[in-house]
Amino acid sequence: MVRCNMFFAGLIGALVSVPANFLLLRPMGALLGTPAPPKDFEDFAGYIATFQMKDFIGPLVAHWNGALCGALAASYFYRGDSKALALGVAAFVFVGGVLNYFMLPGQPVAFLCIDLLGYFPAGYLGFILAQKLRGKHRNTE
Repeated sequence: MVRCNMFFAGLIGALVSVPANFLLLRPMGALLGTPAPPKDFEDFAGYIATFQMKDFIGPLVAHWNGALCGALAASYFYRGDSKALALGVAAFVFVGGVLNYFMLPGQPVAFLCIDLLGYFPAGYLGFILAQKLRGKHRNTE
């Protein structure tokens, strides 16, 4: 099994987190019946204003999935104790969540608060899952 130093494992985690987030947005929106996003960025605040509470579940799950998958990948490939690395990747995605709030207008503050509360638990869960996967591979090698 390939093991990396902290820098490369963190880079892998960051690179995994971005598509893990974005690839869930459209399917979650379709599953929940969220209206299609506008073509023009200027209409985004009006678009968010049409959201019902259920429409915010998709972005929450997608954002937290990015933290979970990124932390899992980083922890899995790092050769040392990876809890701090997993939480570092979660912090990277957390910063993306804060930036998302300020770049995309019209989001309620309650959504931001709930969103930000989930990144670090998702990152920790990614760490736990990676430890379990690494344990299985150690037993089979």
